[in-house]
Amino acid sequence: MILTLAYPAAVLVAQERAEEGLTNNKAQKTYQEALQYLHDRKPEAALDVFKKADKQDGRHCLGCQRKMVK
Repeated sequence: MILTLAYPAAVLVAQERAEEGLTNNKAQKTYQEALQYLHDRKPEAALDVFKKADKQDGRHCLGCQRKMVK
């Protein structure tokens, strides 16, 4: 029972770390740029920039990938 309750909390923590866990400084800046495009209601531009950030991070940016799918 405890494990059932602990699992969702662990998943949420992992998701937060994935979004913040960009290893490349250039990718971090690009990710922030993409978030700004979303804020400015320019989803097409944000999609391209999330793709770029993911590529800069060696295709390991789960936060970027989630945003692209969304």
